[in-house]
Amino acid sequence: MEDKTIVLEELFHNGRGYMPLVLTKDWQVAQLNYIPSQAPENLRMLDQHTFTDETFILMQGRAVLITYNEKTKEGSLTSLKWGHTYNVPVMMWHNIAMEENSIVMIMESRDAHIKGLRQIGLPNKLKEEIIAYTGKLWSNIF
Repeated sequence: MEDKTIVLEELFHNGRGYMPLVLTKDWQVAQLNYIPSQAPENLRMLDQHTFTDETFILMQGRAVLITYNEKTKEGSLTSLKWGHTYNVPVMMWHNIAMEENSIVMIMESRDAHIKGLRQIGLPNKLKEEIIAYTGKLWSNIF
């Protein structure tokens, strides 16, 4: 009889940026640690996935989820709460602004950033709103 021992995995990404932690045939769990390109003043693009939702959970720090309706040219800014789940539906333009030392977990279809990814430039008006909103929000000390 073959030994089919099941081993529990504890996974954590200590580096900067995006790192898939769990990859299955159909989906993945990744950890996004703050990198300077996710700072509000450095955001340049919005992403859209053509075949998957993308789910975010803030684990540490502070982050703002940005969504954008290309037809109405309206954006929305949502300050993430620790441990709450935020789902961005398929085809919705989005990005995330992160404060230094923040950590966000991301769940989505496997290879979502390789295939079915579209990007557009962040509209100037929305970028100004993001900088003003995060500046006001993050200047408050908990």
